[in-house]
Amino acid sequence: MDEIPLQMRRLCPRCGAAVLRIHRRPIDRLVAFFRPVRRYQCTSLECEWRGNLPRDHAPRGSDWVPMTTTTGTQ
Repeated sequence: MDEIPLQMRRLCPRCGAAVLRIHRRPIDRLVAFFRPVRRYQCTSLECEWRGNLPRDHAPRGSDWVPMTTTTGTQ
C-alpha cells in the first residue's frame, strides 16, 4: 500500500481542516470505474463535510498542502 508522506495531508475543500478516509458507498465504487476517487470525512465538528476526492497520490492540485511551512529565516 502506498503511504502518503507525513509532510503532506489531505484537506477539507470546505473548511481546510484535515480529513480522514472512510468507507466508500456503492455509488462511489461505480464512479471509481470512470474516475478513481476515495471517500473522506472532515475532522472538524463544525463542518462535518463528507465527499470524494481524487485518488492521486502525487501532490498535484489544491487539496494537498504541506503540514509545515518554512519561514525563510535562520
